[in-house]
Amino acid sequence: MNGGPVTYGRYYRGLLTFGQDSATLVRTRNGLQTVSTLNRETINYSKQAWSGNDNDNDNDWNNGSRPPSWAVGTFYAASPQDGSRITMTITRDGRVTVVMGNGAPSYGTLNGSILRMGPYSSRLYRQGNGFRTVSDTDGQTIVYTRY
Repeated sequence: MNGGPVTYGRYYRGLLTFGQDSATLVRTRNGLQTVSTLNRETINYSKQAWSGNDNDNDNDWNNGSRPPSWAVGTFYAASPQDGSRITMTITRDGRVTVVMGNGAPSYGTLNGSILRMGPYSSRLYRQGNGFRTVSDTDGQTIVYTRY
């Protein structure tokens, strides 16, 4: 797995369990959908969205695609959940670091306009002096501004 430890869980009769968290698992037209039993968070997994090789040495993580020049830099937004500050930094080679509030950083990639953070993906759209992200999972939109 790129960027973090492997987490193991258990699947039994439509329920996927990881530690104290669990999610119902439903087959969709083109993949799977999980819905958390704790907070109803929904994640869609599709056959087309998966790419890469978990056994690689991270040399081909970006597959040659670069982020648009207007998306390179450091941007700020307010969390839709609690209003805390989100800081997103995107490098020219597409590496992404996100810090929410005073929390630990999360890492992802930006290939073209597709932002991937762990199992989540969003699309970036240029907006003013920044951009907005639109979640592929639930359509949630966050507007980021460059300072």
